[in-house]
Amino acid sequence: CRQMLREHVKSVKRHIDELAAKSYDTVVSDAIGYVLMFMPVENSYIAAMKQQPDLSQYAYTKHIILISPSNLMMALQLAYNLWQYDRQGKNVENIIKTASDLYDKVVLFTESFEDIGQKLADAANAFTQAKNRLYQGNGNILRRVESLRKLGVTPKKQIKGLSQSPDSE
Repeated sequence: CRQMLREHVKSVKRHIDELAAKSYDTVVSDAIGYVLMFMPVENSYIAAMKQQPDLSQYAYTKHIILISPSNLMMALQLAYNLWQYDRQGKNVENIIKTASDLYDKVVLFTESFEDIGQKLADAANAFTQAKNRLYQGNGNILRRVESLRKLGVTPKKQIKGLSQSPDSE
């Protein structure tokens, strides 16, 4: 019986070595870097561990984790949780990138908005200046044009509101 247990451990170690040689732990980038080796018969797993207590450590140094039926569900749940955390981490990265891009767009919009505001203010100032040149002061354009009418120019139309203006002579 002892000889059979030694052969069993030897077989398990050989399988560990074969899995390690195939480098399955490097096939997927960003993976945890370990391969799960499932031993489907619980008693076979327990017997191997009793015969060689450091068997799990031996496997672990080769990036192999021994799994039995009693810890299979826990290992699968752990793998699922790790994938979920990884997915959530990537979602957080995407949210941060989207928020950063949105912030940059808001900055550009506020710069454009301020630029438009300045241009509207400049246009309003230019309009006020042009209006003043047209209507106000002794040398305003309307007064000069009206003086031409007084000198005998007979236009077909009259400038509205000019004849009632106190500036008109």
